[in-house]
Amino acid sequence: MPIFYNWNDDSPICGKLLANQLLPLVQYYAYVEITPNDHQMLWYQYEEVQEQLPDAFAMQQIADPGDIYPVFRQLFERKAA
Repeated sequence: MPIFYNWNDDSPICGKLLANQLLPLVQYYAYVEITPNDHQMLWYQYEEVQEQLPDAFAMQQIADPGDIYPVFRQLFERKAA
């Protein structure tokens, strides 16, 4: 799984690319931020995308190793039809 980094100024562009070019092509996309600290700027940009497309886009934070299983379980749980 690739890991990508971006500058704070890139976050609006990343949000637009996600909403307009990636999400129309997939059924579901999940973003996981791994940090025990405050969120990165990309998180806040992606919150806007999540508000617009909550069924297609999910995001979670992993702050410590004990969060890994619960976060992935929540991201990939079956949704009621």
